Amino acid sequence: MQEIYSCGSVQRKHPTKATKLQLLEFLASFRGAEIVTVAQRFHLSESGARCKLWRLKKQSFAETIPDTYGRTKAWQLTKAGWRHFRYLQEAEEYFGGTKGLLISNLTAQVALLKAENENMKKVIEDRHGFFQVSVGLANEKLVLEQASERALATANQEIKRLRAEIRVLRAVIQGRRGR
Repeated sequence: MQEIYSCGSVQRKHPTKATKLQLLEFLASFRGAEIVTVAQRFHLSESGARCKLWRLKKQSFAETIPDTYGRTKAWQLTKAGWRHFRYLQEAEEYFGGTKGLLISNLTAQVALLKAENENMKKVIEDRHGFFQVSVGLANEKLVLEQASERALATANQEIKRLRAEIRVLRAVIQGRRGR
């Protein structure tokens, strides 16, 4: 007898018997599901059912009901679990399943990468103009620096000439006072 597993299964030896959508759907319809109930519904062992529920708990999609204890803990969906469940249902309805959703997400990523690629091409094509502007600005800066260096040298020469003139005038003033 050959068992039928979900179409999303990639495992060969022990294929997946319940998809995440199927588990979330079961927990949504059967509030307070116990591990034994999940195991019976999906033809899993108790440890397999426990493992699947713990994975959902780790992703914050399922939680145990606080009033239940021991091996018969009852499980329910969290708010995040309900949101993810609705998201997966929508994916099934509008995109043809999770593969369709994956394809639509990848299509959006490809469009984004193409836009980035076009933008980079424009930047590369405009690099000649960009470098010309950069060279022009660098040349203007160099001219301004040279002009400021010449102005500084002229100012230093004028200061030296005025200091020499002041020394001469002081000597003349000292000579007239000393007479």
